[in-house]
Amino acid sequence: MLTGMQIAVIGGDARQLEIIRKLTELDARLSLIGFEQLDHAFTGAVKEKLDEVDFSNMDALILPVPGTNLEGHVETIFSNEKVILTAEMLLKTPE
Repeated sequence: MLTGMQIAVIGGDARQLEIIRKLTELDARLSLIGFEQLDHAFTGAVKEKLDEVDFSNMDALILPVPGTNLEGHVETIFSNEKVILTAEMLLKTPE
């Protein structure tokens, strides 16, 4: 069980939906970033914008298979907004 774990799922495609489904089944709390256009709701998952996320509370970050490009851009198909992960965001995560 992942009860009490806070996980950010950032961008991706339909493959991420299966990961989200499984993590919510395991009782994790999810922040979904880059999923504004996703119609499906998952219990325990909240759609958020990147600038709203408190990275200091995250236990894990999950990126799509390609990760980011050199500028930190994360591909998303469920959002029209650019999702750019920065080094400053990552430095806020717990060690």
